[in-house]
Order: sequence, then structure tokens, then C-alpha cells
Amino acid sequence: MTSLIGIYLFTIDAYVTDFRGKATLPLMSSFILQVATKHAEERGFGYSAMNKIDRAWVLSRLVIEMFEYPYKDAEIIVKTWVADVNKFFTERCISFETPEGKQLGFARTVWAAIVMETRRPTNG
Repeated sequence: MTSLIGIYLFTIDAYVTDFRGKATLPLMSSFILQVATKHAEERGFGYSAMNKIDRAWVLSRLVIEMFEYPYKDAEIIVKTWVADVNKFFTERCISFETPEGKQLGFARTVWAAIVMETRRPTNG
């Protein structure tokens, strides 16, 4: 059985850090999109499955709260899970942590499934 929580390891490369050598908000945002994509794909409701039925996920809302940005060459753990599924939207949570378990920040996203042809929301 696949775990409800996806756990992914990333390394902060020097070329994506700021002048202080810290990760940037755009980098953390890209991690969110990567883990959401991987997590959904691994569980059978990602891009491949949605594309077969002429559907797509669209990011509707994104909130990020960072307590601390990791430095270059640091490894971070990004965890994600689906928190709620309702008629038109799906909520996804994201946690940024050090390998030792220290919380670096959190994010919450809201996704809508749309019909590709009409670009309108769908619940099926």
C-alpha cells in the first residue's frame, strides 16, 4: 500500500541561492510543484491519468510560510499530502524540513480539476 504522505529529498544547489547563499522563495515554490506532480502521479491521479480523460490540474491558490530558508548544499525533506477533497477543489499540504526533522516552513495549495477542451472546472 502506498503511503498517504509523499516524502522527497532535495539538495539546495548554489546557483539557485541568493547573495547570502540561502534558498529563494521561487526555488521553494518549484519544490512545491515538483512534489505535487510526483505525489499525484505515483498515486494514479497525476498528469498522465488526467490527460487520458481530457482533464488537468490547475493551481488555484498557494500560501507559503517559511520560518527559515536553507543554505546552499543543504539537504531538505519536502513532504506532501492531500488534506481535503471537495466538489471542485483539492487541498494539498507541504512541509519543508531538515533531515533531522527541524521545520523550515509550510505551504498549502488548492487545486482545481478542469476539462481541457472547455477550461471549466469539473468534479469528475
